Amino acid sequence: QSVSQSVSKSVSQSGSQSVSQSSVSRSVSQSVSQSVGQSVSQSVSQSVSRSVSQSVSRSVGQSVSWSVGQSVSQSVSQSVSQSVSESASQ
Repeated sequence: QSVSQSVSKSVSQSGSQSVSQSSVSRSVSQSVSQSVGQSVSQSVSQSVSRSVSQSVSRSVGQSVSWSVGQSVSQSVSQSVSQSVSESASQ
């Protein structure tokens, strides 16, 4: 229940981000790192690390998306990333 709420917000950000990778990559990376840190990078980092980290990790968020995404995405992404990756990838 709590994951679906936090995921829907992170997914909307990733959608706007993928469109403006070059222009808003810096402003978005900050907002992602904050939302991931507040939620303790357990529920949000799943959708962020898989959907957003691919676009941001190469441009700006290498340090954030990889350090936070790898540790959490492997442990928890298996249960939620399946349902999130479909909605987030779109």
